Amino acid sequence: MKVQVIGVHWGAYLAQGSLLAIDEPTAAVEYSAPDDITDREDLEDWVLTHSGDFSQVTDFAALPRIEFDREESEFFYFDCMGPAW
Repeated sequence: MKVQVIGVHWGAYLAQGSLLAIDEPTAAVEYSAPDDITDREDLEDWVLTHSGDFSQVTDFAALPRIEFDREESEFFYFDCMGPAW
């Protein structure tokens, strides 16, 4: 399972309050995420306890099973992760 998280960064390396997107490392997800995560509420509990880079989580997804809550989040995620032009 690949977990994608969007949120407000604490500000250690970026400007405080910067919105960014990351992929949680697959090994960490496989090690600590139970296989019974099947819905958004279960994943939310996991994300909120395992996303220490963020002061606030605004949206998340675990493809292919759980989509982003808002379509704009998916666009923002791909803007952050896409190639630099």
